[in-house]
Amino acid sequence: MRYGFKTEAKQLALEVRREIGICVAEPFDPELWAREYGIPLISLHELACTEDAKRHFLGDRSANWSAALVTNGVGQLIVFNPSHVPSRIRSDISHEAGHVILEHPNVTHISLASGCDAGRVLEDEANELAGELLLPASTAKRLATMGATDGEVAEAFGISAGMARWRMNATGARLIAQRQRSSIRRP
Repeated sequence: MRYGFKTEAKQLALEVRREIGICVAEPFDPELWAREYGIPLISLHELACTEDAKRHFLGDRSANWSAALVTNGVGQLIVFNPSHVPSRIRSDISHEAGHVILEHPNVTHISLASGCDAGRVLEDEANELAGELLLPASTAKRLATMGATDGEVAEAFGISAGMARWRMNATGARLIAQRQRSSIRRP
């Protein structure tokens, strides 16, 4: 990831949140974002494709893909895997939103369990921005100071416990809170 991108992602996520009318203390709403940005969200169930194709992607192979940002001739749309749990769907859509917001090259991005097809740098950027959208660093730090658990953070922000743990650790929130508590205890 290029130098300074995490700071850029923080600022960009705050800007996007302001644009759609939510503050850092509120869960990110990918559906609201999609409406504001004019990006249709399409469940694979709704996609005009054969039943065989749907069974292929929603059956045994369901775990192998999450979402795709697709160019449809007049713009873009996000197709998502409806068989995943809601927190995963929110994360997947937020990742694809990251590609849109960052204006990554107009290629189809397919989120796979093993990584996407768009190159590691673009994927890392989309992941970082999605994380900031879902749980801003400033909020993670506030929650860590309050002693919130990963489960509490996950529930409050509609994200998985794994996403909560990643954000609480990657932002340095837990380390900062621990240092604050340690400095208060020192004589």
